[in-house]
Order: sequence, then structure tokens, then C-alpha cells
Amino acid sequence: YIPVIPKHFQPNMAQFIKGSSLIELLEAPESSSPYKITVVDVRDYDYEGGHIRGSVNIPASKIQAEPERVLHELVSNASNNEKLLNGSNEGDVNGDGDGKEHLIVVHCALSQVRGPKCASALQSSQHKLSLSSNSLPKIVVLENGFEGFVTQYGSSHPDLFEDVDSEQWRINQPNPNSNSNPEKDHGIKDTKS
Repeated sequence: YIPVIPKHFQPNMAQFIKGSSLIELLEAPESSSPYKITVVDVRDYDYEGGHIRGSVNIPASKIQAEPERVLHELVSNASNNEKLLNGSNEGDVNGDGDGKEHLIVVHCALSQVRGPKCASALQSSQHKLSLSSNSLPKIVVLENGFEGFVTQYGSSHPDLFEDVDSEQWRINQPNPNSNSNPEKDHGIKDTKS
């Protein structure tokens, strides 16, 4: 049930994770999750109205100016960073012995420009880290960004958000007459960035 990065993962392509998959990962018990997850919110002037609980706010301008330094800090701090949402797999990225693969989920407001650009900048910087290729973090972009995520899941999963301004976001109310379950739609998809 946990989404995996496709084997055809290429540095020049942004990988997107669906909101429903991120929810599954964030809500999975730490012992059963294959990932240690870092959610990176790259909004800057528009970083208001709430955020994903435990996310790290690193403005896009900082990532674009210093992608190697930011990536190094994200990887180095993965096991100690209080802002992480922990989740477990073979690629012990941090050398902390937990065996969990590090998944970095990047997003901006809509994940149309800043999020994919920052993810690409971080991916391009990976070769500068002295890690084996199976220890490199996987970097993905949250499909539809924070706006899509909070609008779709804010009312059904309020515990995944902090400081949400209910007047700012048009949060979908669950439809009791609906038979569909958006939680069943999983995966990461490839799109050119």
C-alpha cells in the first residue's frame, strides 16, 4: 500500500506523490512505514494560513541559491530533526541504524512552479553528497501543493495540519452520501518539470 518511486526515476523529471499516498505515509505507524519523511514547504511570502504538521519551511529562494547546502542539512538532520514525520526501508540514508529510506516531499502553494523547481534543484545536488546511490533520499513533489492538500483533506484529517486559517482555505466537507474513497487512490506519477 506504500507508494514506491518508479525504477525509471530520472533526475530531469519531477516525481509527484498523490495527497492520498502522503496521508497513508504520514498516518502509518512508525514501525510499519518504510520511510522517514521530511515534508519541505518552499512557500515564502505566501507561507501563511497553515501548514502540514511537522513540515520544514525552507523558502524556494534559499533552496535555489544553495541546493547542496539545504540537501546536506536535510539529510544530516533527518534522524534528529524534530520537524520530521517519521515513518522504515532498506536505504539507511542517515547512518542512524534505523534502516529507513528517506523520502523528501517538496511542495509550494500549488506545486506547479516552485515545488518542482526546488525538487529538481535538490535532485541535481544529490551527486555532490558522499552517499551511495541506494542511500540517496528520494525527492518527490506533492501533487496540487498545499492548497490542494488542505482543501481536499483539511476537514477529514485535521490532525495533519497546524495553524490552518479556515477562512482562507475552502476545505471540502466530507460528503456522507458519497461512496467514493479518495484514500484508495495511491501512487507517485512522473511528469516533466
